[in-house]
Amino acid sequence: MMIKQILWCAMTILLAVHTLAARDINVSNVQLHLSSTSSESYYATVSCDISWKNSWRDDVNWDAAWVFVKYQTNEGIWKHATLSTTPSDFVLPDGFMLTPSPDGKGIFIFRAEQGKGDVHLKGVHLRWLYRLDGMVVQPNSAVRVFALEMVYVPEGAFQLGDGTLFNVTGHFTDPFQTVSRTNPERKVMTFRGITPAPSRPEFRESLVLTSSGVKDVSKEETREISRPARIESEREILFGNSTADNFGNSQGKGMLLSDDVPRAYPSVAISEHFPKGFAAFYCMKYEISQGEYAAFLNTLTDIQAANLAPEGSAEHRYTIRAENFKFTAAHPERACNYLDWGRGAAFLDWAALRPMTELEYEKAARGTRTAAAGEYAWGKESPIPVEDIIIDEHGREHILPEHANCNFGMKTFSDGSKGALPCGFAEQGNLGRKERGASYYGIAELSGNLWEQCITVGDPQGRRYSALHGDGELDYDGSANVERWATGINGMGYRGGSWSNQSFRLRISDRQVAVGGAVANTTVTAAALGFRGVRTASPIK
Repeated sequence: MMIKQILWCAMTILLAVHTLAARDINVSNVQLHLSSTSSESYYATVSCDISWKNSWRDDVNWDAAWVFVKYQTNEGIWKHATLSTTPSDFVLPDGFMLTPSPDGKGIFIFRAEQGKGDVHLKGVHLRWLYRLDGMVVQPNSAVRVFALEMVYVPEGAFQLGDGTLFNVTGHFTDPFQTVSRTNPERKVMTFRGITPAPSRPEFRESLVLTSSGVKDVSKEETREISRPARIESEREILFGNSTADNFGNSQGKGMLLSDDVPRAYPSVAISEHFPKGFAAFYCMKYEISQGEYAAFLNTLTDIQAANLAPEGSAEHRYTIRAENFKFTAAHPERACNYLDWGRGAAFLDWAALRPMTELEYEKAARGTRTAAAGEYAWGKESPIPVEDIIIDEHGREHILPEHANCNFGMKTFSDGSKGALPCGFAEQGNLGRKERGASYYGIAELSGNLWEQCITVGDPQGRRYSALHGDGELDYDGSANVERWATGINGMGYRGGSWSNQSFRLRISDRQVAVGGAVANTTVTAAALGFRGVRTASPIK
């Protein structure tokens, strides 16, 4: 193909800019440049400008833009473009670097050095290997460039569960233990009926009995000790409550489906292919926004869009509407609710991401810090609820009180609505993690706003998950079609709580509805369902 001309093509801005310092990623000035004189090159360059706010890189991690391209066929169907996997085939401004995905589905762009502030990247060049897509580029070919804000979660060991003995709801634990003591010289350690308990150091627990502040050696006391489990690799692990070396779920206490980790037989294996959170991954910085979901719907066929467009209520702050199958969001900055598993999984498949597991959820929220009983994504401090919202003359929303950091408690705002707030609503100014309601790694709203939907370890459909990424294409009806992804509610569960819950559901370790199924769905309203995706990180070259 000897064409030398530059083609100007259609471009869709994925997100609208707004004042809440979130979902501010913007793609503009998209152009398509065909390859030069060589008929053997079969590539095109897609150039664009990309900007987003509140970017950072520190000595722990960084944020990034996940950038991918869609092209339109002669039949009017939008397909996912295959990009080069060679870093030198791309062009970025100084101060930034990139990692192409091994499957050619997109690239991660992030800071090369430590720093923070807004990002304005002009003249980004993406190499599209259109021959691999079976595409013949024409002068009227159209492409769209999409970008999602992500956060890098580095490789490393971490704790599961928080060790609490109060309001326990299926918290993950190290082997379940009890301690009995009759006097200071004699201590009997019991592990699930085994006496003496295994002599591993972590079973050794001192117990001082007191009566009015004085040691009382005449009484015998038995108590449970709950310790967080620890993930130290991606190797196979065993879950169950009847074997000494297994990970447990606090005997299923407080769960709606309490047999997710079995008691009747020894254990279930969590394969080495199931993502446990030890390996590095990227997590969406925010839940899918209504603007993002509308942009997604606008690349689908009429049949796909009809099946995947929610019928949400304005009362619960859902604003996506369609006219002649053109979808727009009146408030594109708001987190998108009404995303059941099928809709959320379809978005992730389309964006070449994947669902996160509930183990990855705890890693993304807690990080490598020592678990604290009853903690939230930002730490031990109690959440500060949003009590109301005000709308300025430009139609932009602001929270009250200004120092609130979490949306929970079924609040009805002064406009009569209750539901999802804008993504990153607490990110105002140079606030700390606690004030922003952000996780250890800087990920927003992992506690509250909308439920996080995760692959569960509590059901065979979830345990068969093998971390394959979406390929950018959906089935004829709009369904995700990735092998070994959960296809229904039995393979997933809900974590992190939402606007419709009280504070104890917001805890990182809360697993009351960590297994989907009919029972869980009776307590989780569709208006409180959100979604976000992850992608396994490739080595940085």
